[in-house]
Amino acid sequence: MSSPMDRRIAGRTSDAEASLDDTGSAPSPSLSTLRLWPIGVVIALAFVGVLGSAAILIVIGLRALGISGVAATDKASAATIFDLLKVVFATIAGSGGIVALVVAYRRQRVAEASNRLAEFSSTLENRKEDRERTRLLNERFATASAQLGDENAAVRLAGVYAMAGLADDWPAQRQTCIDVLCAYLRMPYPTKPPEDAKEALSWAHDREVRHTVIRVIAAHLRSTTSTWQGHDFDFTGVAFDGGDFTGAIFSGGRVRIGYSTFSAGRVDFRGAIFSGAVVHFGFAKFTGGLVDFRGAKFTDGRVDFGLAEIINGKLLFGREELDGAEISGGHLFFGDALLQGGEVDFTHAEFNSGVVDFGNARFKGTSVRCDNALFAGAAVDFSKIQLESTPPELGDPQVFREGLRRPIALQSPHAD
Repeated sequence: MSSPMDRRIAGRTSDAEASLDDTGSAPSPSLSTLRLWPIGVVIALAFVGVLGSAAILIVIGLRALGISGVAATDKASAATIFDLLKVVFATIAGSGGIVALVVAYRRQRVAEASNRLAEFSSTLENRKEDRERTRLLNERFATASAQLGDENAAVRLAGVYAMAGLADDWPAQRQTCIDVLCAYLRMPYPTKPPEDAKEALSWAHDREVRHTVIRVIAAHLRSTTSTWQGHDFDFTGVAFDGGDFTGAIFSGGRVRIGYSTFSAGRVDFRGAIFSGAVVHFGFAKFTGGLVDFRGAKFTDGRVDFGLAEIINGKLLFGREELDGAEISGGHLFFGDALLQGGEVDFTHAEFNSGVVDFGNARFKGTSVRCDNALFAGAAVDFSKIQLESTPPELGDPQVFREGLRRPIALQSPHAD
């Protein structure tokens, strides 16, 4: 009969196999049932084997000593008896070693089976924990999504923070959580408050929720611990009436701001770093307000204002203080943009390398200032702009290494 320990090991092994088959996950290696003979039978067989071996060894020993047979009247010498006893004791010692080996082998088999059982039990427990964690995360996602769709602004605010917290806790679905927050911003929204007092209050509540979404996203783009850098952000068609992205780091991924409108307020990218990301402002409309890139660094990637319309809005890349934008290797593109009124300011900006391209941009009375801007290696091209009124005044930039190509109408003998 098997020992109780053997039966427990075998039974638990079978249970583990059955449990793992029911997980619904990928199949695991088979855990074979431990089958061992009863320990008494094993030891008895070992002793029989040892005794048989001893008899054979005794016969061989006697023959080796020159004794082919022993008569009843013969007397063996003391030396012969001593030699025979040595053979017998050696045989007994060997039998003990064999029994020890059998027990050790059996113990090793049981230990290996126990280890396999522990590994499979751990795998099963981990799978259960993963399923439970995923279930809880899905429940949190459903709850946060429902909160974002609630009529009460306070509940929606809670939903914003709940969705952001879920994004931090669920890296595998972080992009999905970000997409939900961006989708909230893409919802229709008037940038001017309605005249009705009740509707104006509701508008103010919604505005606070929207700006909270922007603050949460920007905070995670600054963070070095729970960071969202490198992910995609889809602000396509968003109506911006303000927002603070100061110090945000766009280090990969895509930021789509195309077709958005900037009609009021201030959208602040001061000190932001664009390093490897693609930020697309194509077809965006700047009809008012201010978009501030002062102190921003464009070291890689691409910021695209192609086909954007800057009508009475302001894009600031520099100011009187020495904290202008720095372009070093990035691509700032204004191709085919419409600049009508408003202002694009590069005062004190540094163009060290990379490309700033205004190719085929249409200027209608827009002010472009480059006072004290440093052009030291970047390809900054105004030469192919389309002038539909007076040409823009570039001010008095510092030009080195032929980094600036002026509009043809403004070119002088010392300019490109």
